Amino acid sequence: MALGLVFSSLSQAEMIVGDLDEAGDGRVTIDTSTGIEWLDLTDTKGMSVNAVLAEMGKGGLYEGWRLPSEEEVRTMFNGYLSPYRNVAETTENYYVKFYAKTNSGIWNAYRAMESDLGRTYNDESGIGSDRRVRGFYLDEDGDVNLLQWRAYDRSSDYMQMWFSHENSYTLDSSGSTTSIFLVNDGGMSLTSIEYPELFIENPDAPINNAPVIAMSGLALLGLGLRRKKQS
Repeated sequence: MALGLVFSSLSQAEMIVGDLDEAGDGRVTIDTSTGIEWLDLTDTKGMSVNAVLAEMGKGGLYEGWRLPSEEEVRTMFNGYLSPYRNVAETTENYYVKFYAKTNSGIWNAYRAMESDLGRTYNDESGIGSDRRVRGFYLDEDGDVNLLQWRAYDRSSDYMQMWFSHENSYTLDSSGSTTSIFLVNDGGMSLTSIEYPELFIENPDAPINNAPVIAMSGLALLGLGLRRKKQS
């Protein structure tokens, strides 16, 4: 049965919402510009990096998934933020607050990211709403970093936004409003199996390695046939 694809409302990000285990569950997001599949942040909400790593072995809950590199996380964020902001060059403990008009381009970009990857925090008990998309990842030195985008609606016309990058965490850090970024290179979800061509930009994707494997198999078969003839 063919699976339906949901294209993100943010066209420049080239994001597609797909299904992980069941048709219609919408628990993965594929960035077709990089050929990388992202697990919804709601799946790892409240977990620490160590807890997730423990489930990545054979038979584990996250077998076949991996922690993304710092470059992959920043590239994904920039897919939503561009051309409004750029996180490619942000440093440790980077923090910025700015205002955005409701339904402006950057506000719609936040909503697209929240819709695709999942909201990790929501509080509507005060004036307006406080919404966040935030997750942990490991940088090149193996340190735990938190990257988040927060939208705070204080009026019907304007939205306060926070964007922060912090590195004051450990492998055991966890919280009710944080998650772990997890990715794979294809072949781990219903959508990636049904539509392997979505991963064509990823050199590590199965679609870019299957022909080599197939040729190797044919070569071995030919060798076997030659040996049989010689015997």
